Amino acid sequence: MILDGKIALITGGARGMGRVSAIELAKMGARVIIVDWEGEAGTRTRDYINRVTGRQTADFVYCDLSSLQAIRALADDVKARYPALHILMCNAGITDPVRRLSVDGFEMHLATCHLAHFLLTHLLLDLLKLSAPARIVSISSEAHKAGPGLDFDDLNNEKIWKGGEFSNSASFTAYHRAKLCNIYFT
Repeated sequence: MILDGKIALITGGARGMGRVSAIELAKMGARVIIVDWEGEAGTRTRDYINRVTGRQTADFVYCDLSSLQAIRALADDVKARYPALHILMCNAGITDPVRRLSVDGFEMHLATCHLAHFLLTHLLLDLLKLSAPARIVSISSEAHKAGPGLDFDDLNNEKIWKGGEFSNSASFTAYHRAKLCNIYFT
């Protein structure tokens, strides 16, 4: 198969586009590391892949990507358990109409959609280079076009909630900004 011997890590790999990507990469022969904060969906996806491929080719790793400490632990775990990393798919994302802060004090859209992938990529970059040819795939969204751009005076998205804790409009603006950060980072 085209990806035999290759190792791929997919954030947000338990559901949606990440799940489909994990399944398809495994069908092409890759060993997949499914990273997600949703434990039940992650184990279901892992078990499904292993059943469909007939091999123990998928692993599930729980990680709250909004936590910088958890991301550092994830990177350490990956470097300790896997001899190489050929594909890093930065896919995880959220939309939440409730203003929340990560354990590190960052607005959740920014923390999960962008800062997580920024840090994880940098922590795994040496392993990716050693595994060359390797690829980093950043999943963004057309939502990156849906606003005026980044507000460097409000990177933590405090002003957009206008003092309230619930807002679909603010949530979409925060998502737009985080996805624009993905584009800039890429």
